[in-house]
Amino acid sequence: MRRSWYPGHIAKGRELIKEASKYANLVLMVLDARAPLSTIPPWEPPEGKEVWKVLTKIDLADEEATREWLSYFGENAIGVNSKTGEGFNKLFRKLASFPRAKVLVVGIPNVGKSSLINRLLGRKKSKVGPLPGVTRGGVWFRADWGLLFDTPGILEPKLTEEGKLIL
Repeated sequence: MRRSWYPGHIAKGRELIKEASKYANLVLMVLDARAPLSTIPPWEPPEGKEVWKVLTKIDLADEEATREWLSYFGENAIGVNSKTGEGFNKLFRKLASFPRAKVLVVGIPNVGKSSLINRLLGRKKSKVGPLPGVTRGGVWFRADWGLLFDTPGILEPKLTEEGKLIL
């Protein structure tokens, strides 16, 4: 049986991301450390954009598995805990070495994009919540190290694989 769950704000989110990616020079692809491959967003960054994979919620994931995923994704992968700040020193160091960063933050719903942004900004500017769909529009934030664009979570228009439907 085919099922689809695709709210209108996700379709708008895809358009916002497409537009913002024209101006961004860095993409933070936010993945849940408990299931990184299953939380890769259905979006291809434009050619020439540097992409860093940020594994969030590392406090909820198996420590050894997280190390293996970080190794698998390579040098531009960072594990963070937005609640405690673990891993953010490394992320801030990398951002400081990236001149005039215009950062696009992308991911599926509920991987921790807004919590990551709030930690990066050092204050609560982006709304967060336990249910998907809190962020419905896009907004640029100014940080000491550059600009940051918060986006709504995006999903595939049609989910047909049972494993993805469960997420």
